[in-house]
Amino acid sequence: MVPSSTSLQAPYFPQCVEWIMQNQQDNGSWGINEFASSVSKDILLSTLACVIALKKWNVGLEQIWRGLHFIGRNMPIVMDEQITTPNGFNLTFPSMIRLAIQIGLEFPVRQADVDEILRLREMELKRLEGEKYSARETYLSYVADGSVNLLDWNEVMKFQRKNGSLFNSPSTTAAALVQKYDDNALQYLQFLLNTFGSAVPLTYPRNIYYQLSMLDTLQKLGISHRFSSEINGILDRTYRWDEPREDAFHSEQVKILYTALYSTVNHLGAKASAVQNRDVTQLPVEMWQKGMRCMMTESEWQRAKYAPTVEEYMANSTVSIVVDLMLLPAKYFLGEMISDYMVKHEEYNELRRLMSTICRLLNDTRTVERESAAGKLNSVALLALHSGGFLSIEEAQKVVNKSIAECRRELLQLVLREDSVVPRSCKELFWKHCKTAFWFYFQADGLTSPKEMVAEVNALFNEPLKLQTSNPSLSDQPK
Repeated sequence: MVPSSTSLQAPYFPQCVEWIMQNQQDNGSWGINEFASSVSKDILLSTLACVIALKKWNVGLEQIWRGLHFIGRNMPIVMDEQITTPNGFNLTFPSMIRLAIQIGLEFPVRQADVDEILRLREMELKRLEGEKYSARETYLSYVADGSVNLLDWNEVMKFQRKNGSLFNSPSTTAAALVQKYDDNALQYLQFLLNTFGSAVPLTYPRNIYYQLSMLDTLQKLGISHRFSSEINGILDRTYRWDEPREDAFHSEQVKILYTALYSTVNHLGAKASAVQNRDVTQLPVEMWQKGMRCMMTESEWQRAKYAPTVEEYMANSTVSIVVDLMLLPAKYFLGEMISDYMVKHEEYNELRRLMSTICRLLNDTRTVERESAAGKLNSVALLALHSGGFLSIEEAQKVVNKSIAECRRELLQLVLREDSVVPRSCKELFWKHCKTAFWFYFQADGLTSPKEMVAEVNALFNEPLKLQTSNPSLSDQPK
């Protein structure tokens, strides 16, 4: 919807208009429904946005007609309270309906249905009247598409972040740019298009959608006054950049580590969000936070010279090893729609637990001598310690090896199971990582044996295969 700098009659991003022209679904909609059996309000919203864009730039008459009829067929979904309502939908969708009518679009529905939808916006605004000014303005600015005529755009721009965006949201940033030109906002959108092509992710690099959504829910329930400190904290963070200040780091090493991790998580999260057609950055962030807390626990144990039980150690160390975080981004690029339901399901958690346990125990069996000498924790050493002298280190290693074999067998059974919530390709990724871990720790700790690892890789890619052309057991037989 952003006009060209040289002509108000032409789009600034024509490649996006072309993408809309080429990516309409067979049923007339735009967007990907995670659960293909039903139409969601998200799909209706994205379809309406695409129809309005085509009409604004006077292209795609056939696509407009098909899109309008898709919306008309599914208009009852808008008023269905049993269907999940996206944050800001009751403001944004009615406002876009009104805009569509103003620019000459006609929906194949009764006027009474249109009037009912338009009343949704009035009801939502009335609900917001009783809220604190700061919370109301933050919310309305975030859903700028649905509150264009209610905002002071100079005030809205105070939410602009260091990267040029508003709330790290391309749609909110574009809505603001239509109303008030800003070079930094334009550069943010141009960066997204250069990075992701004509279809950009819902949010980049991270957003406060979940925080604002929770704030909105508390207000709807009428209990926001009970969480005033938490709400104020969210609003305060909304005014600040995501990136920490220069003086926020304990040391240069911490800054380097955090910056690398922050950039990697956000970069992969943005690409995965584009593939999955939803924001998937929150889960890896939460998992990294959990992993680091467990690393801190291990550090505190070591400083206090505390010897946890094997059970305590394993519960903590299977998280601190963070091998599941190595696989999480990869799962989003397998060609499957990986829902939050899947990655939070008990089957997925068991796959993750078994793989993490295998990797942790394999590491411990190969590093017990070195880590014991350094005063670090290790399951083999703890098992021997807590046995009261009943087990030697060698005997403890045998017990651990038996546990590894049992976990590997259970993991394979889960991977091969037919009645499964987790897609087979996703489960096979766990199994392949397990096999890689066995190779990594086959003879030594691969992490501290870089020369051996490099030699193995070179042998795989650079050295010719040595084919056995005859049976060596027969070469010495008499002729």
